[in-house]
Amino acid sequence: KLSKPIMIYGDDARGIISSREFQTFDMAQKYRDLSERTELNFDAVIALMDRLPTFLNGENHKKNRKEMAKVYSASRPNQEKNVDAVLKEMRCMLEQLEGELDIIQEIGKPLWEAVNSAIMGNTIIDSGLILDLPDLFYPNFSIRRRKALNDRLMAELNKISPLAKEETLNKISVLVLGARPLMHSIALSIYKIATKNIGQNLTSIKFSRSYADSSLRYVDRIATEDMTINSNCLKSGSRTRCVSFDESYSEQDNTKYIFGSGRHLCLGRPIADYIWKKLIALLSDIDKIVVPVTLTLAQQEPFLMVDKSLIELKKPVVKN
Repeated sequence: KLSKPIMIYGDDARGIISSREFQTFDMAQKYRDLSERTELNFDAVIALMDRLPTFLNGENHKKNRKEMAKVYSASRPNQEKNVDAVLKEMRCMLEQLEGELDIIQEIGKPLWEAVNSAIMGNTIIDSGLILDLPDLFYPNFSIRRRKALNDRLMAELNKISPLAKEETLNKISVLVLGARPLMHSIALSIYKIATKNIGQNLTSIKFSRSYADSSLRYVDRIATEDMTINSNCLKSGSRTRCVSFDESYSEQDNTKYIFGSGRHLCLGRPIADYIWKKLIALLSDIDKIVVPVTLTLAQQEPFLMVDKSLIELKKPVVKN
């Protein structure tokens, strides 16, 4: 059972995230422990977790982050090409639409699928599995469902030649880390902008230069020695929850640190920035009135998830 984390905010949180006196949470080891305790096979999940830089330290972090960077770099031109194609179709849809729009389904998901397709290339993996795998990070996820995801992943990997498995796991690793933050941050951001500009024409809204909201609000770190942080007494092995994005922060700080910093800077930042820049350029060119309708959220650690995010687009009233 995980200990209750100590919440850390602001500069203290950012300092801990970049400090070598704290380590990331070893998710692979937790699954090894779970496998030993239950005598269930979690080999596929462990192989995945052993590759995710988010849960690695030292040389392993450096090595695997480099491998992830290669995956991103190799597919970057196709990522942008696919995103542009999706946005072109999206423009036609938005120009014709008069009524409700589900942001997560009609904007976030198609853009995510464009990136997913470019990164996977000729490698065929169930895209639904990619979207489900982040459930493995959720502390309250049942053992039965963890095992089911492990078996689904193993089945997909068994379809691939042994020589291609390493490359495939690297691709999956990149996508697992980016799927939910991208899709749900898009939905949260557009809905927040709509809420701040109720009844305004999209062409007159001043969109934020980066995402206005984030699905990933914090990261956990483990203290490697006894210390005190802002009157919090931390024992070696204590878990801290470093809040990276919060409504109490300035817009400048949220924008600056939304992708992390230093050696833990999000590898997907270039394509995420590309998508946001292109998306707001598109929205700014749509002559429609925007009205927020409903936003339904689900807290599934470590993500703030969007169940439904509806806005309404209306034709502007023409005054005689």
